[in-house]
Amino acid sequence: TIRGSSVWFLDQLWFTPSALEVLATRSAFDGPEHRTAVLAQGLPSAKDPSDHLPIAVAFRWTSTSPANLMVSREQPVVQVQASDLEREAAELLAACPISEAQRTE
Repeated sequence: TIRGSSVWFLDQLWFTPSALEVLATRSAFDGPEHRTAVLAQGLPSAKDPSDHLPIAVAFRWTSTSPANLMVSREQPVVQVQASDLEREAAELLAACPISEAQRTE
């Protein structure tokens, strides 16, 4: 979103229903006040420093058949801890070329 004008794109999660069942989804907004603020002020903002809001879904495997899972054998599955992701996000933010004043704008 550019201040003064709106450009809307929706982030999406694509999946194969024959291999995954949706258990839960997460709203992109923290609540009605957050939604109102985003719609009124746009993104990024002091609360949301990205021009994207996080989306999430919890899945359950519905099949163990390799034909249905469509997993690449060339890419190993990596277990990641939340603390590792938080540290990586902090490193990326620190390396971001915009100033602190621009981030809080």
